[in-house]
Amino acid sequence: MQHSLRHRFRGALLGAALGETLGITGADRMVTQTPRSWFTVHTWGFQVPPSAAVWWGKLAAMQLRKLLPTGPSLSALPNGAIISEISQGSSVDRAKISGFAIASLPIALFYHEDWQQLQHHLEQTLSDWQLSVQDSPVGTALLAVHYGVALALRERLHPAHLLARLTVDLDLQDRAPLFLQQLNQVQRWLSEGTELSTIQSMLKDGCLDGSRDTTPIALALYGFLGTPTNFRVSLLRMAQLPCQPQITCAITGALSGAYNSLSGLPWHWRTGTRSITPSPVCTWGATSEADLLNQADLLWAAWSGAYNPTTWLSQPTCVTASPHVIRPR
Repeated sequence: MQHSLRHRFRGALLGAALGETLGITGADRMVTQTPRSWFTVHTWGFQVPPSAAVWWGKLAAMQLRKLLPTGPSLSALPNGAIISEISQGSSVDRAKISGFAIASLPIALFYHEDWQQLQHHLEQTLSDWQLSVQDSPVGTALLAVHYGVALALRERLHPAHLLARLTVDLDLQDRAPLFLQQLNQVQRWLSEGTELSTIQSMLKDGCLDGSRDTTPIALALYGFLGTPTNFRVSLLRMAQLPCQPQITCAITGALSGAYNSLSGLPWHWRTGTRSITPSPVCTWGATSEADLLNQADLLWAAWSGAYNPTTWLSQPTCVTASPHVIRPR
């Protein structure tokens, strides 16, 4: 095992939170920042801006609490206005619907070892959110993100083969041909080493060929697969693309964080954000990085079967393993 599952949970949540903030800040500063300023992004890239109409981390935090044994039901959570704004918006707003991949990220973490349960609970959550996307390309694209996260948590994600595996396992040829068309474009970029400036020019109209709804997910997969072991480079590249960078960076951060674990997140980014007020992770319902990591630990403990995750985490002698791994001597 390269990284502990606990640290992969932490990496996925913190990676998504950092990505979401950087995506918005980077988009706001693209006009004024010089290319060289990206080397010092830790000094300006994580200031929480007021420009985001929707913070997907808020929905993710609500979903996480629902998965805990003592969490509230989804219907009791105040997310109706946010969901209505996206699901009933204009074509431009509809491009933001890919953000539900982040809002439902805790589901991918909690059910990562059971693909059938993951699909079932994602579809149920989308139904609770009054989103009819299960049979649409965006519904399949949301599954693609969760499938990638689940593979990373189980250490079965091989970057070179991920797109081919998504195509076969999710039956993209029949279920989402437009999304498959975008993934084929991503594969060409990766194979040919296409420069970022070329991709920026191709995205001036805000989407790839195919569906506008799924473009941020296709770009996030490109960002992760381009440099799968380098969280920092993946995020910096995606922050410079003019297509929903808030969503694209958040999904890229979740995938890279799950794959590289907490230890793969840039240390100077993390230390630099600790002095920022309010904390960049406040948009994820946390008061600090430590608070967000604790939420990841609670979700991991609940996945482990703890009835009271808070108490369970305080026991230093607890051991967690897959079924039938630990045996009496």
